[in-house]
Parts: sequence; structure tokens; C-alpha cells
Amino acid sequence: MTSGQYDKLTAEEQRIKVAELCKYKVAYTKDEWPYLIGPDGIICSGVYHFNMEEDLWKDFTPDYLKDLNACHAFEKLIISEDQQDGYIDHLEYICSGLRWDFATATAAQRCKAFVLTMTERS
Repeated sequence: MTSGQYDKLTAEEQRIKVAELCKYKVAYTKDEWPYLIGPDGIICSGVYHFNMEEDLWKDFTPDYLKDLNACHAFEKLIISEDQQDGYIDHLEYICSGLRWDFATATAAQRCKAFVLTMTERS
């Protein structure tokens, strides 16, 4: 995914993209009812799960674009040295290009850098 493609996504689509890269996925029962499987394997089944009535992505995925703690969790998924270097490079670019500005990156900026890093072709 390119920076331009990412920027065309709505905030909700950006959040879902991060969640997908964090191994959240939607599956369907044989009756075609959707449910969400989290990265820890826990199944979230929608409307009746914990009495939540909003859609699965909103109910069961972190608000990555606003939550630095959620970003910290996905940053742990950046394992290889190439990915780590790419992530820092993307953050530096997104945060005005100054070497240390990435340290104060917002959650939304970290999300963009994460998506760009994790979707780069090797």
C-alpha cells in the first residue's frame, strides 16, 4: 500500500487495516453470521457478545488511531530489522523528516507508518 492509497481510506478503514495486519479477521458461520477472531484466537460474536450492539470491528478492535497503548501492542509485531528500519524511516518522513521527531509521533501517524511498513513488498 502506498502513502496516497492509505490517505484515501476513511479513519474507520484505516483502523480496520491496522487490525487486519494485527491478525484480526472476520469469519462466517455456516448460516453466514459474521464473527471476529482476535489475534489471541478469542472469538467475538457480535450483537450478543457482552451486550454490544455496534458492528464487530468497532466493538472488538482497539481504537488504534487514537490510542498509543494500542500502537505499542502493534509495534511489538515489527520483528525483523528491515521492518524496524522501515517503520522508523516511514515515521521520520510522516513526522516532517527530522531524525528524532518520530519519538513524538501521534497514534494516527504510527498507524500509517505501521501499515506502510507491513504492506511493503520484500
